[in-house]
Amino acid sequence: MAMNLLPTNNLDVAQHLQTETAEARIFLNNHQNVGVENAFDVRKEIAKSRLSATLQPIELVRIRSTLSSSRELKKSILGATNKSKILSKQAKMIVDLPELEDDIDCCLNDQAEVLSTASKVLADLRDQIKNTNNELLQKLEHITNSPNNTKFLQESIVTQRSDRYVILLKSNFKGRIPGIIHGESTSGSTLFVEPIITVELNNQLQQLRISEQKEIIRILRKLSEKVAKYGYKIEKNIESIANIDLAFARALYAEAITATQPTLLTWTEIKERVSDNNSHGCPIKLIGARHPLLSHNDVVAIDFVLDQHTNVIVITGPNTGGKTVCLKTIGLLSLMAASGLHIPVEPGSELPIFNGVFADIGDEQSIKQSLSTFSSHINNIKDVLENIDYRSLVLLDEIGAGTDPDEGSALAQALLEYVIKIKSTAIVTTHYQRLKLFSHNTNGVQNASVDFNPKTLEPSYKLTIGLPGSSNALTIAKNLKIPEQIIDRARQLLNHLDKKADSLLADIYEYRETAIKVHKQHQETTQQLETQKSELQMRLDNIDQERRTILLDGRKQVEKELLSIRKEIKKIRVNLKKPKLPNQDLKDLEKNIRDLEDKPIMSPKDSNPYYDSAPPNDIRIGDYVYITRLRTNGVVVRLQNGEAEVQIGRLRLKSLIDELQLKKNTDDDRNTKTKIVDRSIESPGMELHLRGQRIEDGLENLDDYLTEAIIAELPWVRIIHGKGTGKLREAVRKTLKAHPEVKSFRRGEQGEGGDGVTVAILD
Repeated sequence: MAMNLLPTNNLDVAQHLQTETAEARIFLNNHQNVGVENAFDVRKEIAKSRLSATLQPIELVRIRSTLSSSRELKKSILGATNKSKILSKQAKMIVDLPELEDDIDCCLNDQAEVLSTASKVLADLRDQIKNTNNELLQKLEHITNSPNNTKFLQESIVTQRSDRYVILLKSNFKGRIPGIIHGESTSGSTLFVEPIITVELNNQLQQLRISEQKEIIRILRKLSEKVAKYGYKIEKNIESIANIDLAFARALYAEAITATQPTLLTWTEIKERVSDNNSHGCPIKLIGARHPLLSHNDVVAIDFVLDQHTNVIVITGPNTGGKTVCLKTIGLLSLMAASGLHIPVEPGSELPIFNGVFADIGDEQSIKQSLSTFSSHINNIKDVLENIDYRSLVLLDEIGAGTDPDEGSALAQALLEYVIKIKSTAIVTTHYQRLKLFSHNTNGVQNASVDFNPKTLEPSYKLTIGLPGSSNALTIAKNLKIPEQIIDRARQLLNHLDKKADSLLADIYEYRETAIKVHKQHQETTQQLETQKSELQMRLDNIDQERRTILLDGRKQVEKELLSIRKEIKKIRVNLKKPKLPNQDLKDLEKNIRDLEDKPIMSPKDSNPYYDSAPPNDIRIGDYVYITRLRTNGVVVRLQNGEAEVQIGRLRLKSLIDELQLKKNTDDDRNTKTKIVDRSIESPGMELHLRGQRIEDGLENLDDYLTEAIIAELPWVRIIHGKGTGKLREAVRKTLKAHPEVKSFRRGEQGEGGDGVTVAILD
C-alpha cells in the first residue's frame, strides 16, 4: 500500500489521513513494541482455498500468524489509555477468528510441521511407525553386529535407499546375505542390500508412512476448507491492518524526519482571506521548511510565506544558490501533505490541497527525439498550460532558458501573465532582469532571492521574499581566477541600468544584514531585561514574605512578653490584698508595679500581614476586616458617618473606619462565608466552662482564662458556671467585680443561659 500511496485533491480525505498519522504517532510513542511484523498478505492463499485447493502447511501458518497479529493489534489499540478515534475505528473492523486460529494452532507448529495432536488417527499411525521402525532397526543392527557377517560388510552401519533400510555389503560377497539389491556405490565395491528377513517390516513401514501422508492431506484439506469459509473476513482484516500499518509507517517516517502536522486550508477559507477581487492569492506559510530527502543536520531550513495578495513568486540568484532545491521542497511538501504525510516544517505552517502540482524542472533534451533543452521545456510547459486552473501549483525552473535571452525573457513574462490570468499559484526561477522588473511592477507577483556570499563563493541557501537576487557571475568568475582584463571588459559591456541595479541590490542586502543583526541584538537585550525583571520580582516577593514572617515573629514575641508581665502584675496585686503586709513590703510591691508598667516592650505595628490598609471608600458592607484597636477580625455589617459597625461573633461594635484593615483579595472573598481567624493571635476562646468544678479550682481556672483573654484582646467573654446551688456563680461574680481588667459584667440574657451564665466586658 505504501508503494501505491498517492496525493489526493480531496481536502476531507487529506485531513483524515493527517489526523490518522498524528494519532499513530501518539500511539507509537506510548506503545513501543506494537506493530504488524508477523502479519502477511495472504489474499493469494485465500483465493487458492476458494478453488478447493489444499493449502500447504507453511501457508496455513502464515494465515494463523496473520490472525494472531491482527487480534493483538486490535487489543492494543482498543485498550490504549488515550483512545485514537480513527485508529480505533479501523481496529474495530478487525474480526477475531479464534476457532480458525485454534484449529491451525492445534495442527501445526511454527515450523509448519503437522502435529500428532491434529487427529487421533495421525497420532496412532505415528505410534505404529515408531514401533515398526524400532523393530526394523533392531533386526538390521543384529545382522550388522553379528561376528559371522563382519567380513561380508563394507561397514557395520544401516542406511536408506529409496526410503527403505539397507546394509552395506561388499560386492565380492554378493549373495552371502540373502536380500534385495537397491543399488551399488559409484566405485562398484559396495552393494546396498535389503535383507530378506526385513522386507516385510520395510513394507509395513512404507504402508504406514503412506497412510500418515493421507491423513496429513486430509487434515490440511479440512483446514483449507475453514480458511475458505472465513476468507472474506480474513481479507477485511488484512485491509484493516494494512491501513493501520500504513498509518504507522507514516508516523515512523514523520518521527524520523522530525515532521509536523500542517494546517490544511480550504479554498473557501482562501477566498475569504483575499480582499482584492482582481487577485487570487493563495496563502502558503511554510516555516522552517526542509527538503525531506536531505539530512536534518545538514539542510538549511527556509521560510516560505505567500500572502493572500500574491500568487506568483519569481526566485532569482546565482547558480548553486538553492533556487531549484527551494522549488522542489515546496512541491514535495505540498504532495506529502496531500498524501497524509506530516512534513518537515515548524508548527504553525499551513497550505492548501492543490488539484494538481505541475513541474518543469531539469534538462529533458533528447537526441533520439531531436529535442533541444529549450524544446523539451516548451513541450512540458505546453502540457502544464493545458491542465492548470486556479487550484493548481506550477513549478517552473529557469523559465524561458535555453534560447535567445531577449526572446526567452519575453516568452517567460507572457507565460507568467497567463498564469496570473488563470490565478494559478506559481513559483519560478530565473536569471532574467526583465522578470525581476516585471515582478516588482505587477500586482500578485513578488520577487524572491537566495542569498550568496560573493567573498567566500558559498551560498547560504536562505530564501528572502520581497527582494530580487543577483547572479554574481562576474564576482564568481573573478574569484575563480578569470583574467582581470576580461572581468573589467565584461563590466564595461554590462548595461548601465543593470550595473546600477546590482549595486543597489548589494547595498540593500548589506543594510538588511545590518538590520537583522540589530534586531537580533534587540531581542537578546529584551530577553536579558525580562530575565532580570523576573529575578527582581522574585526577590521582591521573597522580601515581602520575609517582612510578613518578621512581623508575625515580632507579634508573638510581644504577646509572650505581655503575658509574662501581666502574670507578674497579677501576683503583685494578689500580694497587695494580703492582710498585715508590712509598710516596707508594701512600698516594694508598689515600686515593682511601677517598674513593670514603665518597662519598655517591643511594640509591633498595629497591622496584620494578611490584611491591607484600605482607604475608607474601599471598605464595603460584607468585607472581612481586621480591627487594629482590638486586634481581632470581623465582618462589616453597617457603614455610617465614617464609622463602621462590625460583627465579631455574636457581638456588634462600632469602630472608626481608619482603625480597620481590609482583607487582601477582598473581591474574591466577598461572596464567601468563610470565617476569618487571625492565626497570629492565640485566643482562649469566647467561653469558659466551669460547671461541675469545685470553687477553688474554678476560680483558679477563671483567673488564668481572664489573663489569656485580656492578652488576646477579647472584647468580652462568657463564663458558664451553671445554676446549681449558686455558690460557684457568686464566687465567679465576686472575682469579676474585684478584677481590675473587667469593666463590667451581667447575667446571661434569655437565649444566653440566664443565671447559669455571666457575661464579662473586658477593659
